[in-house]
Amino acid sequence: MYLRSLHFSRRREGPRGAAALVGAIVSVAPLDPDPAASEVGSQPAAGEACVAGAEALISVRGLTKVFLHGGRELQVLRGIDLDVGAGELLSIVGSSGAGKSTFLHILGTLDRASAGVVSFGGRRLNELGAGQLAAVRNREIGFVFQFHHLLPEFTALENVMLPALIGRLARAEALQRAEELLVEVGLAERLSHRPGELSGGEQQRVALARALVWRPKLLLADEPTGNLDSATGHSMHELFFALNERFGTTMLTVTHNPELALRMPRRLRMSDGRLTEDTGPPRPGAV
Repeated sequence: MYLRSLHFSRRREGPRGAAALVGAIVSVAPLDPDPAASEVGSQPAAGEACVAGAEALISVRGLTKVFLHGGRELQVLRGIDLDVGAGELLSIVGSSGAGKSTFLHILGTLDRASAGVVSFGGRRLNELGAGQLAAVRNREIGFVFQFHHLLPEFTALENVMLPALIGRLARAEALQRAEELLVEVGLAERLSHRPGELSGGEQQRVALARALVWRPKLLLADEPTGNLDSATGHSMHELFFALNERFGTTMLTVTHNPELALRMPRRLRMSDGRLTEDTGPPRPGAV
């Protein structure tokens, strides 16, 4: 297994570290299935690989997601259509349980749709095999979640390097990229610190740097400031915009934070499994 060949300046052993390593590399392995639910119709019909609207980085047509829960069908997403251009900044708002995170997981290849087509960079993701999807997930899509999922045994620098090393980037290049990104997110003096020695905001900055180490085309963020105080959350917002301007990364953020949602040039609303453009002010209790 390639993970066994990865090594840093210190040797770390024990099942706890290994379990954390496997569980935290979200950009390599898909999410485990929901133990209380099973998919319905998880094999969409195959179609032509060349799709209309390939100029969009993301093109979604008729996206539907259905689970079986307690013997009943639960439709979470209902025929969503969406085009997202390269370099766009978008937010998705909506009440809890509306389907926002499920939609994000499908876009990030962490889950599969029950029906419909998701195209990324002109490729239909539902037509790719597991290995091809893993390569897309590892190198072309970055993830930032509400919880940072950093490996406690590793330093900030090592955490950022890890996805690149797993993807077999040369160690020297991985080191250079990780150092540059940590400087970019304001952690030049924290390279050798472990997660337990960092504040919550610093941990989330490390997670953001890790998500960008492959210079992905797309960054998906699910409540990235949900566990941060308002001042720290605001600094994270500023960082998102600065990194988008520098790298041109498309950023799609699910958030309940009205400040972040309103600052995005394009805002979408998820309601009852349907996605619509949202141009009005945030509704009380809905973001």
